[in-house]
Amino acid sequence: MSQINLKVSGIAHDLNNQIMILMYALDRVVTLFPDDPDARQAVKAAQHCALLVDQLVPNQRPLPHRSSVREIVSEAAMLARPLLPAYNRLEVSCRTDCYISGPSGAIEQALVNLCINARDAMDGPGVISMEAEQSAESVILRVRDTGPGVPLELRDSIFEPLFTTKNEWGGRGFGLARVRETVLQIGGSISVEAVFPHGASFRIVLPSCPANRIT
Repeated sequence: MSQINLKVSGIAHDLNNQIMILMYALDRVVTLFPDDPDARQAVKAAQHCALLVDQLVPNQRPLPHRSSVREIVSEAAMLARPLLPAYNRLEVSCRTDCYISGPSGAIEQALVNLCINARDAMDGPGVISMEAEQSAESVILRVRDTGPGVPLELRDSIFEPLFTTKNEWGGRGFGLARVRETVLQIGGSISVEAVFPHGASFRIVLPSCPANRIT
């Protein structure tokens, strides 16, 4: 990949982060005003912008590189906080700075998607926690919430495209499917578990990268 393409790829990641914030905000507007044609048109415009950004680096797989998990978690928290209502508290814990081989922007977006999913699942006051730790040769990322949890019979289905338990205007069923796709592309896995006494915990396991790897 040329230096120009590397720069374009970096700009595309940054634009995607901003477009994602706009799309989630617009989704909330459409939820409040489902019959407003201007709101619906704004959502379509944001979606079109996202498609244009994807075309900036067509058919290009990111070069392997080292990304700091602490920086990823910090950036994801910064992006997620403006999308949460005042009655939702976001707690962040990164016990040690470790590294993964993969694009930081993609993992940041995955974590933000999980925070938004947690926000919608709680549908009211609650706590969302974002955690990172290293275990052997893996990095474990968790996003927990204090919502109603995910029923056992739905835990496999929630990662399928177009599957949603939200109402017509509350979601399109792409968020968790996109998270799963991102995690699999980097060679990781994702699962969801119940949290005692209530809530859900999404667990992402990614292969770690030695801190001294040349990138």
